[in-house]
Amino acid sequence: MQSILIIRLSAIGDVVFASPIIEALRRTHPDAHIAWLAEPAVADL
Repeated sequence: MQSILIIRLSAIGDVVFASPIIEALRRTHPDAHIAWLAEPAVADL
């Protein structure tokens, strides 16, 4: 299984703008484990 880690999403805008990227990664790597490393302030998004 492939793992993908997205790092340094510290602002709400970064998380929102990264959402389409996550969707594209999921389409191209459907079996991969995708994780976000984010500041606590945006972790719930």
